[in-house]
Amino acid sequence: MRLRDLHGAKVAIWGAGKDGVSALRCLQALFPQKPLTILSDQQIPENRQWELEQLGPVVFLSGDSIKEALCCHDIIIKSPGISIYKEEISFAQKQGTLFTSTANLFFSEIKDSVVIAVTGTKGKSTTASIIHHCLLKLGISAEICGNIGKPFLDFLDRIDQTEIWVAELSSYQTADLAPFAKIAVLTNLFPEHLDWHGTLDNYFHDKLHMFTPQEDKTTILNFRDQQARRLSTDWPNITYFESPATIHVQDDGIYRGDEKLGPFPEGNLQGHHNHINLCAALTALEAAGFDARTCMKNLHDFKGLPHRQMMIGSKDGLTFVDDSISTTPETAIVAIERFSGPPLTILLGGFDRQQDYHALADLICAGKVHRVITLPDNGDRIAMAIKEARDKLGTGPEIFAADDFPGAVRTAIEQTPPGGIVLLSPAAPSYGTFKNFQERGEAFQKLCGIEQEGSL
Repeated sequence: MRLRDLHGAKVAIWGAGKDGVSALRCLQALFPQKPLTILSDQQIPENRQWELEQLGPVVFLSGDSIKEALCCHDIIIKSPGISIYKEEISFAQKQGTLFTSTANLFFSEIKDSVVIAVTGTKGKSTTASIIHHCLLKLGISAEICGNIGKPFLDFLDRIDQTEIWVAELSSYQTADLAPFAKIAVLTNLFPEHLDWHGTLDNYFHDKLHMFTPQEDKTTILNFRDQQARRLSTDWPNITYFESPATIHVQDDGIYRGDEKLGPFPEGNLQGHHNHINLCAALTALEAAGFDARTCMKNLHDFKGLPHRQMMIGSKDGLTFVDDSISTTPETAIVAIERFSGPPLTILLGGFDRQQDYHALADLICAGKVHRVITLPDNGDRIAMAIKEARDKLGTGPEIFAADDFPGAVRTAIEQTPPGGIVLLSPAAPSYGTFKNFQERGEAFQKLCGIEQEGSL
């Protein structure tokens, strides 16, 4: 389905966030007199409605009106945050309603372009950013779009000027995405977003939905990710990173087989997780026809992304690290491994997705963490896993339960001795308390009372 196909159709946009507003702007620019409907689970404030009405004729529906509205429209442009597993979607589809997304609409407009698509449970934003940075350094006209930065449809005016598109995609976006990319990268695969996908099998299937296992496409996978390898056993044309024969991390740098491509970049790509992300990016760049050695030389001024193991500064003898992007036990484990050594206090907890915290608890009780501060809503469940590990191992940190985020930061500062590190790596999403992980990280920085120094 292309944008021109929407001209004579009755169209509704489901979601009034960044993605939905981008779709509204785009359609009102293409079809100025076309009436559109905005569907929103929550009532949109009147002042916001007035702002959106300035773009063109629009009707607002919310709450119980949505289910009926879905069946009264020909096409629904659904925002990524709305799960495809909602019962009302299945019901409307049976009535003949078509559902699409801004991603599908955009990629139908650039179907003949070179696209490097990146997804994965973690590391996708950094990997995509490295690829984009290297392309620009090579003089390539490249844009990065998707789950990072501007929404897809905001790039329509750049189609003729762009040689390569780098698309970073979440599982919400890949779930109903028509496969399109010439080069597709999967950084890793482990449980997340089960509240949206419903089951673990759905999550894995939805994550892999964007891949096109065909001879004329390149699929790039992490050799060390057993889950990804298991689910792709019959796929053709797979290129791996992190295997001994391909681009991988060794103790003193990045290698391709036995050939050293270069030492680890200084600056904003420190940490083993970032070195693995770099291997994924270099593999994609080579698949696109570029030299990995040259790309590595261009990373000296790469700027790291915020809220990803970011050292925001020091105050009163303590160092503060913002890893608010950590929404799974696995990412918290990576952060602990990196920053263990000095006395380490970690803030854990948030929205409860019923994830398994036992491996994280075992690591915490193995002498890696000095103090644990737990946060609602799932802090009690995390604390229980840590206490079980402490009883099993006979050692472990003291645990402090905080009632709210400001109290957690205050307790962390009080309980961390001089020379120690206060690490926000919650191993849980921020929903319910904060709008997103970015807002949580910004709140952490303000509560620490220091100016940001830089990211690592």
